[in-house]
Amino acid sequence: MLSPLSTESTRSRRFTGVDSGGTFTDMVAIDVGSGTIQVAKVPSTPSRPVIAVAESLERLESRRIARLVHGTTVATNAVLQRSGARLCLLTTEGFEDIAYIQRINRPRAYDLLWQKPDPLVAKRRCYGVRERIGSEGEVLLPLTEETVSSVVVCMEDLVSAGEIDAIAICLLFSYTNAAHEQLLGRRLRRALPDTPVSVSSEVSPVWREYERTSTVLTDAYIKPLMSRYFDDLDAETSRFLDGSPLTILKSNGGTGNVATVAPKPVTTILSGLAGGVVGGAYFAAAEDEPLAITFDMGGTSTDIGLVSDGQVGHINEYEVEWGLPVVTPVVDVHTIGAGGGSIAAVDTGSLLQVGPRSAGARPGPACYGLGGSRATVTDANLVLGRLNPHYFLGGTVKLEPQAAFDTLAELARQLQVSTVEAATAVVAVADENMANAIRLVTIERGVDPRDFAIIAFGGAGPLHACGVAEAVGVRRIVVPPNPGLCSAFGAAIARLRTDRVWSIGKRLDDISEAVLRADFEGSVADVTNQLYRDGATGSERVSLFASCRYYLQNHEHEIHLGADLVPGFLARLRVDFDRAHEAAYGYSFPSDPVELVHCRVTALEPYDAALGVDFAYQDGSGTHGSTSERAITFAGSSELQVPVYGRAMVSEVAGPAVIDEPDSTILVSPGWVARLTGRGSILMERD
Repeated sequence: MLSPLSTESTRSRRFTGVDSGGTFTDMVAIDVGSGTIQVAKVPSTPSRPVIAVAESLERLESRRIARLVHGTTVATNAVLQRSGARLCLLTTEGFEDIAYIQRINRPRAYDLLWQKPDPLVAKRRCYGVRERIGSEGEVLLPLTEETVSSVVVCMEDLVSAGEIDAIAICLLFSYTNAAHEQLLGRRLRRALPDTPVSVSSEVSPVWREYERTSTVLTDAYIKPLMSRYFDDLDAETSRFLDGSPLTILKSNGGTGNVATVAPKPVTTILSGLAGGVVGGAYFAAAEDEPLAITFDMGGTSTDIGLVSDGQVGHINEYEVEWGLPVVTPVVDVHTIGAGGGSIAAVDTGSLLQVGPRSAGARPGPACYGLGGSRATVTDANLVLGRLNPHYFLGGTVKLEPQAAFDTLAELARQLQVSTVEAATAVVAVADENMANAIRLVTIERGVDPRDFAIIAFGGAGPLHACGVAEAVGVRRIVVPPNPGLCSAFGAAIARLRTDRVWSIGKRLDDISEAVLRADFEGSVADVTNQLYRDGATGSERVSLFASCRYYLQNHEHEIHLGADLVPGFLARLRVDFDRAHEAAYGYSFPSDPVELVHCRVTALEPYDAALGVDFAYQDGSGTHGSTSERAITFAGSSELQVPVYGRAMVSEVAGPAVIDEPDSTILVSPGWVARLTGRGSILMERD
């Protein structure tokens, strides 16, 4: 059991996380001081997600919430479903096609039929502005008052005609000199106060023209939608808050007040995924697992992340879909369309495919009884006996076994196998898809997954964990308490965080250590001030980073500089970069010049993320509604009578066995042994 915080100021205060998923909305409330937790899980309401958020908060016994952190997939879904704003892009004259030219690389090298993703802006709405900034920040062609006025008039006409909803500005080399962008931004915001304007030097002031353009387009594309969503969310949740502002989980795994996040909504593009990685990292550290793979399988997708020494990995670029990059600090996570609602179908080559299409929350899998007619992974698990139809979500949802059997029977007819064989195949394909995702983030990066433990959570993660672990050779699995609510728990413990990135673009031997130190000091002051404005108290934790590459190389590698810059830090940076390059690629060039591409400063709130949580199981341990045995079919074996436990009943259990919980089901496969740890997790090890 973790020790509660001792400060009087934190007693009887609730830190609450709400995670809105594609299928369910989860809530975890932590009472700081006593360490007790309260949880809720309700069906998501995709047409208006805030309804489910408010419904989950209604379940609270006490509404004194000191901090409410919300993780959401609204931004991600808007981009994937192309349901965002109608945009206009203002760029330097002659570069109007940059959003359409994109990059020459493609996901499948020999696929001649592959098409580039459609940009978020129509080609006829890409306008060239007569101005030019040089690569060193020099003004080559001034932005005149006449040009600015004509741009403003043009935008006013488009807005009044109802043809655009938002404006994105991305001028050439604005990351070295933002004067022209800032002038256009000021004038447009003054003339069109109700029209969102996104400026690349504010959103992502980094090198690479297409990536910067794609990022500012994404920000503008989701800004009207997210502004409305945040207003709606704030109105629905304000009655639950104890005088504190609503807080949003950001893509970097940190949080920010809604007033800080709303002007730059692109920072929420991975909000819905970040909570799971943060929660998974917490339980990896709690169980003394230095290397861990977070495995979050929900109803729609599966998210895979890596944790090292309790720290979440981060990257500075993420592709919402192939070819549409967003350059902003995000948790290092890989997502695939594999979840309980993933649809199983036979393709034109008579091969079984599982996902990425999903049945979603409504109608959902056929066994939900809401009109679903396609076989899904959840239906297959029910046919195989892995789910208790009378105790799904703690008995709040009654599953319909016959509906699941009928959909799998139709799939079996197409595959010319028995219904049980079809269900077994669906589960096997889903497991292999998720195993491949783990291989992508481990083996393809030169990391051996056998050195890691899997932290399995999400509504379906513990049900598939053994099968996935066996496929990649992992021998240890940790299933946290309330595994179906781990993402909401991660949101609840996430700390306020602010990042600032700026471009350099110079060789190390051309950089003054004193000048760079001054840049870092100014940026540290900026991010810490923002952190305090968001409500942080105490001594923040600051981390400094520099992204380098060998001169004329195409891609950079980020190096952690620590919290302080001691004299000679540039020389140490050079040595650390050579070592990092050697570790990542197997070679280095110690005699070649190194270029500093950009720098980053991160400030993190100082409060204790543990929050004194008491994971001694309190109630709803899974004993209610469960039977002493259940008939389950495993691959390669006939139907077996398997004992069923609640988590509180587990001391040490040899598989095959099932542990039923209100928000998830843990399947202990043959050859595995499960035991309850002192911190409330289930540890499964390969016998």
